[in-house]
Amino acid sequence: MAEPPLPAGPHVTPETVVRRERLTACRFVDDWAVVMVTRENRVYRFEGTGARIVSLAEDPVSLAGLCDAICREYDAPRERVETDVTGFVRDLLARKVLVIARPEREN
Repeated sequence: MAEPPLPAGPHVTPETVVRRERLTACRFVDDWAVVMVTRENRVYRFEGTGARIVSLAEDPVSLAGLCDAICREYDAPRERVETDVTGFVRDLLARKVLVIARPEREN
């Protein structure tokens, strides 16, 4: 039986800051990332650029920061990277691999 399609992830802008969901288990092996989303009881496997994005989002990072890193590391054209990374981040948000980071409160 096929799974129902995911709802579209939230609208994100270059300034949107994301991070990996805290209740995930993540392991990196070579060029792969394996992520278990414990709340959803789901496991995802990412390769290459996808694995790198998951790695970069261990700490809060803006969408623009992710694009900067991917452009630099893969010597890729900015316009294409922005389109691909934005779509991928929206998908990861919908799958609950990533969450939108809340600003830290000042004491």
